[in-house]
Amino acid sequence: MADRTAEAHRKTKETDITVRLSLDGTGQCEAST
Repeated sequence: MADRTAEAHRKTKETDITVRLSLDGTGQCEAST
């Protein structure tokens, strides 16, 4: 069975944001600013 994942990306003049979500992951989180 394939992993349940999603990805969203939004880029504006001020920001460049990528969000990746894995419902079947390990529960770990990584964030950077």
